[in-house]
Parts: sequence; C-alpha cells; structure tokens
Amino acid sequence: VYVTRATINKKKYLSVTSIGKSPTLKDMLSNNVETHLLNVRANFYGKQVKLEFLEFIREVIKFGSANELIKAIEEDIVFARKNYE
Repeated sequence: VYVTRATINKKKYLSVTSIGKSPTLKDMLSNNVETHLLNVRANFYGKQVKLEFLEFIREVIKFGSANELIKAIEEDIVFARKNYE
C-alpha cells in the first residue's frame, strides 16, 4: 500500500494505492491495483490514470475481518493526508 498522486485529465489528486492480491476478501487469484482518490467525488471509470508513487505505507496483509481492513484503509488515508496535504 502506497501514498500516490494520481493524474487524470491533467489534474492531480492525492491518493492511496494498493497493489497485490486481496487476501481478506479471499481474492487470491489475481493481482489488483486499487486507488482511492482523497477528497474527490467523481466517476473516473474508463479514464486514463497516471500514478506517481510517493511513499510505501505497509504490506498487503490478511485481516481478520472486512471491518479490520476498513480501519487499516482509514489509517492509510490519515497517514497520506497528514504527510502530503
């Protein structure tokens, strides 16, 4: 999991990106790239995205529940905002 900066349509957005499998959600077959844009409420599906990786936060791990995963993602977002906004 990384702090990233996403560029879409020449506009930059602070983001958090996970790369790898999703063991908590039992998706162990495929690698995924999932990016959460901070402070954005828009639909960018189908758009080209350029990601700049700013800092490694943590490894992708299996959590005991989806709620634990959600808490970890929230902590990742707090880290990104604290250090990059």
